[in-house]
Amino acid sequence: MTSQSARSAALLVKKCNIKSDNYHGDLARSAYFYDLCYSALPYMINMQQLFLDGMYFTRPFLKIFQSWPHLEGIRLLDCWSVKKFTKNDCHHLSKIKFRYIEIVYTSDVDFLEEDSNDERDYYRLEKFLYNIDYEFSKHIKTNLYLCYKKLYESDTLRFQNLTALDLCQLNHTKALKGILQCTPSLKYLRVAFVGLIASHVREPTHLDPEIATSLEIVDIPFSILEMIVPGRPIRIATVTCDEFNRIGSLPQPVQNEIRILEASTGRISQLRIPVTFYLEVPFAEHFVDLRILEIYFFCEKYSICTARSMFAIEQVSTMCFSTLKSLIVSDLMALLGTGHINSDGSMVASTFLGHSRF
Repeated sequence: MTSQSARSAALLVKKCNIKSDNYHGDLARSAYFYDLCYSALPYMINMQQLFLDGMYFTRPFLKIFQSWPHLEGIRLLDCWSVKKFTKNDCHHLSKIKFRYIEIVYTSDVDFLEEDSNDERDYYRLEKFLYNIDYEFSKHIKTNLYLCYKKLYESDTLRFQNLTALDLCQLNHTKALKGILQCTPSLKYLRVAFVGLIASHVREPTHLDPEIATSLEIVDIPFSILEMIVPGRPIRIATVTCDEFNRIGSLPQPVQNEIRILEASTGRISQLRIPVTFYLEVPFAEHFVDLRILEIYFFCEKYSICTARSMFAIEQVSTMCFSTLKSLIVSDLMALLGTGHINSDGSMVASTFLGHSRF
């Protein structure tokens, strides 16, 4: 970047999104793309948020992070290193005060184990993650094994400021329990389990009462409701079917799940639940403070009875809920689209209900 005007413009950049392409094997084009990035990025010294998609990290690229003293948030989607980094390659990362960290892989790799020492063409960014200072982190989202390991093997003070945690894939409740012990300020928790090993989480594990006492918003599978909800001030909850149970059959007895949700010390005002759960339980009798309810359909099993269920949902909800202000029906078949039912029973187009952000 040689132009003075370009350098001046670079000083104004606070948020940068870069998506790489494999250029269909065109090495010349790929090299040009990375050369362009390496020449421009160091001048963006006021960078606060960085989103990289499909990028390959090199040692020169790692050094560029020293140019961003104000960097607070980083999102890395399917990013790899072309060499297996050492601790010395990444030591300067500990000086960056990250508040938001997202490192997620969507490709079919083994997320549950660390990279082996075998020679390979690319590596996950485990050393990158290992050298980050988490003291100022507010929100972490990942499905990388080393992040889980670092969370539950570290002392509590290291993650004392973390308020939101999104664990895209997790293999057992023991790790989750260790993580929650190290995150005393946590308010938002989302957990999804890997399907192949979901049998490991069928037995609930109880948390000590002094763990996760600030937790208010959860997005968790049925299998860990009993572990997470009782005795904590949950006010917003999304309950999902476990990966091993995509067809939607519910835990038995269903009333036990209701008892668990009612054991929250907070008043639950917002719920997102599968339609199978909703049709089995008189929710209006159990959640008198409910103001927002989202019911989702999630499989072809309901392609025949969707319209009938929709009618039942509309009739029951608008007649029985005195406090309900919004009913959202999502993930419907394409024939019906996505619907939103107001408190007066009218139905309008709607998008999915999003989580509160911190």
